[in-house]
Amino acid sequence: MSKDRLNKWQISFNDLFTLVAILAILPGYIASFNLAHAMGTPAEPQPKVLFINPGHADESFWHDVDLFMQEAARQFDIPLTTYHAERNPYLMIKKVQELIKQDQVPDYLILVNEDNAAKRMISMLSHYPVRIVLLLNDINEESKQVLFSSPQGPTLVASLIPDNHSIGFQTATELLNKGKESPSADNQILILSGNKNTPASQLREWGARQAITLQTKTQLLQIIYANWNEQQAYEKTKLLLQRHPKLRYVWAANDLMAFGAMRAAREAGLTPGKDIFFSAVNTSEKVLAARREGSISSLGGGHFMAGGWAMVLIKEDMAGTTIPKQINQPMFHLLKPKSRLFPILESKDWQKIDFTQFQKQPYHFAID
Repeated sequence: MSKDRLNKWQISFNDLFTLVAILAILPGYIASFNLAHAMGTPAEPQPKVLFINPGHADESFWHDVDLFMQEAARQFDIPLTTYHAERNPYLMIKKVQELIKQDQVPDYLILVNEDNAAKRMISMLSHYPVRIVLLLNDINEESKQVLFSSPQGPTLVASLIPDNHSIGFQTATELLNKGKESPSADNQILILSGNKNTPASQLREWGARQAITLQTKTQLLQIIYANWNEQQAYEKTKLLLQRHPKLRYVWAANDLMAFGAMRAAREAGLTPGKDIFFSAVNTSEKVLAARREGSISSLGGGHFMAGGWAMVLIKEDMAGTTIPKQINQPMFHLLKPKSRLFPILESKDWQKIDFTQFQKQPYHFAID
């Protein structure tokens, strides 16, 4: 073989060796490049959402709110944090102060206007572009115009408010009708309301009073504010029963107050559902069991789902969907043991609900 031809073969062999070497190390270079690129351009973080829950973590209603809301957040992959204010409006306000001081104001803030504290919290956020959902208890339109007027300040995504007046009226009407099944000359009724400043409490009470007014033979003895608390309801009902031993009806704005009043009635020798009739609002296991066996004669509930519906709206807002500023949905149901909804509420198996089905306008928030 000639010398020139031999050199050509050597060159080709060297090139081949180099090519093989390059191919061997190329995957490592590609992996390194991809990792560096990924580190240099991190994925867009999900907006943070904080729910300031005005109740206790173990309180039946607010616990139901939390569970339903958490499942919706999980399905939508929304990072949700919940803070419980233990029925103390000052703690709600203090939480917002801490968020501002620590520079931890979230992207979305879900507020309940419990004891009219929402206006104070929103005014404190006047220089923060946080997006706000008002849940369960609204603020008036005039206040909204002021609180959400600054382009640099908070934005109202929506107010999501159930029809508290209607369920107050419906539960009181069913309660009085139940008593008519065993006629009595005594038709005295007591209203156990939540508190004087919370809109949900005011509206439920108003609905109940209207229903009572339509029953001309029913005497409203008194409206008592027991602050949603079982012990307070027990103590106040016990005193009232000593004064009015023939009390026939107790309308209560939530389940805990109904339980307190029922305890007082039993201690007075009265049988709930027979000698004295009770209504309640909420869907705790205990109150559903009481409605099924008859010691609670009238029950309303379903509004605990509002937290889950708030997650739907936030997901929609994240996607740029235009959302109505005011969403008034019934949410409440008059709960009867033979209805299709009743066993669903008893099981509380929220994982079976596909929350994406509710991302359609006009919104219809109900699982019945």
